[in-house]
Amino acid sequence: MSGSGGGTYFGGGVRRESVSCELLKFTAQISTPNPTFVSTVRIGDLCTVQVQTVSNQQVVVVLRNNGDLLGGLIGGQTNRLRECILSGTNYRAEVTAVSGAQIIVHIDPV
Repeated sequence: MSGSGGGTYFGGGVRRESVSCELLKFTAQISTPNPTFVSTVRIGDLCTVQVQTVSNQQVVVVLRNNGDLLGGLIGGQTNRLRECILSGTNYRAEVTAVSGAQIIVHIDPV
């Protein structure tokens, strides 16, 4: 059988360990990027990562340094990132790829 290995898992494949906020780093895609700014985003751009309430839900968003909203984050460890931001850890997003309206960012603590 393949797939056995490290980590602590309990029922249903839910991992009970979590990366400390100071070590949390991952790559994610910006969901529904703001079309107003997509054409001006460049690889290497550094952005702010925040939690905002949208439709009564807390979501992780990526903002340009001037405050323009690029979009929300999907994938990666977004739920853990939200927890860490709410507990006081700050993060930045560096744009690593842009293809049409698809924007990929690398998230790391600052």
